[in-house]
Amino acid sequence: QSKHGATDSPLGAVTIKADELAQFPVNTGVGFSYADGAEPPYWVEFSRLNEAGEVEASVGVSGWGPIPLQAGTYKVDYQAVRRGPMMTIVDSFDLPAGVFVEIEM
Repeated sequence: QSKHGATDSPLGAVTIKADELAQFPVNTGVGFSYADGAEPPYWVEFSRLNEAGEVEASVGVSGWGPIPLQAGTYKVDYQAVRRGPMMTIVDSFDLPAGVFVEIEM
């Protein structure tokens, strides 16, 4: 995801074995906590803001994430269903390097 500006934070060592999927924890970025059975959103977009509060880069995820992000200040937009309205659910929050933030839905 660093290709799209999502993260340049190291996520640690991962061992990948032939013919297997490798799982590893995302320890820097954003995830959601939500009620059991809650429908995942169609799209969630994380926009990194510059010092003037303007969007300098955005990255999105379909579903509950988690998604690695580089340190910075972000706003979060949420689209519940395809072609539905995009709503800002978090105007601004700071994400320090090496911190995983959970957004409660």
